Amino acid sequence: MNKNPHISQSGHKAAKCILCLLTLFIGIYAFETFAQKRTHKSVKKFEPEIPEANRYQANKVFLERADSMLSAPVKNPLESYILLMGNIEFSRGDMHLYCDSAHYYDQINSIDAFGNVRMERADNLSGRADQLHYDGRKEVMNLIGNVSITKDNRTLTSQAIDYYVPSNTGKYTSNGRLEDPKNVLTSIVGEYNFNTDNAVFTNNVDLVNSRDNYVIHTNKLLYNTRTNIAKLVEEAEITSDENKIITSNGDYNTATEKANLYVKNGVQPKLFAKDDRTLEGDSIHYDRHTGEGTAIGNVTVNDPKHHAILTGGYGYHNETTHVSYATDKALARIYNKENAKTGERSDTLFFHGDTITTIQEPDKNRVLTATGGVKFYRKDVQGICGHLSFAQRDSILNLYNHPVVWSGERQISSDNEINVHMRDSSSVDWATIPNKGLIVEHL
Repeated sequence: MNKNPHISQSGHKAAKCILCLLTLFIGIYAFETFAQKRTHKSVKKFEPEIPEANRYQANKVFLERADSMLSAPVKNPLESYILLMGNIEFSRGDMHLYCDSAHYYDQINSIDAFGNVRMERADNLSGRADQLHYDGRKEVMNLIGNVSITKDNRTLTSQAIDYYVPSNTGKYTSNGRLEDPKNVLTSIVGEYNFNTDNAVFTNNVDLVNSRDNYVIHTNKLLYNTRTNIAKLVEEAEITSDENKIITSNGDYNTATEKANLYVKNGVQPKLFAKDDRTLEGDSIHYDRHTGEGTAIGNVTVNDPKHHAILTGGYGYHNETTHVSYATDKALARIYNKENAKTGERSDTLFFHGDTITTIQEPDKNRVLTATGGVKFYRKDVQGICGHLSFAQRDSILNLYNHPVVWSGERQISSDNEINVHMRDSSSVDWATIPNKGLIVEHL
């Protein structure tokens, strides 16, 4: 059989072309297969983690969703993490965490979260920050940048807060703020428990109450947002536009505006009342709404404007009505002037009785009354009676109930009443006996 050499050459060429095409297709297929395998090694298709075990394990972090995932292999398996991007959500028990990007350390149950970080708990607690690191072994979240944690109507804010998940407690160490409906508290260091509502603040602490316009300043303060009671454990000043309190021990109820203050290390609490009087004692109970203050133990009511000091075992002062009284070995001292250099007070008039009261009449005149075993003394005049009143404006002393008065070599007595005019100087101007009396003079 004859063969055509031209046809044979054409067949060989066609076979070579087919072989080349097959080789090309096989190469392309192999390259795509290799590329897909390489891609699957670094980009994993995301599937939510739904373990067979209880999904609400106490401290296990689960990844719920993310737009993309990239593995980040490292030499130490404990340091390996998954890089997550877009619409990320984690869950841990009743808490959910959201962010824009994150490093998920599955082996050590930890997270680094970045961008629009937000957390929510089933107990109505929520938090926000720029960044967050969660240590699953310690169960602590470190929130950084514009941090706020809110539950109901209480908000804790700072630039950095460590949030202890099991105890539901937030702590800061570089300036923070706690706000509730009644008060705003700031300090350098502080912590707040969202379960117990207890807060502890230290270093330059201020509690600001805008409703009644006062500030509590101290270096350590304990506060409860449920009761609104501030416990004062170091020297504190409670200052308003009208008055001031200094104490190192006690509590102040910012809801009822009542204070219970106590002596500490021998230093008594002191109320600087809005009517320029001061009240001191081993314990003071003060009501801002009524203006009443009561004191027990070594009590002093000082009225520098009217040169009067009232002391006793129990005392009372009302800064609104300007009424003061003392009982339990009550003693009143009224002086005319004070030596600016020595501090000594001349012409002091002393009163002693079971109860001594000072009031301010509508015309601003101050009147002192004493009852029960009354005695009075000044170096030029002395006396006793059952009841006494003294008007400071006209310096008239009215004695009742079997009064007796001594002045120098003279004695005046009466069954009912004696009136004595006390000069500012150390002498008696005059005395009258409205009813029957007796005057005796030693010659």
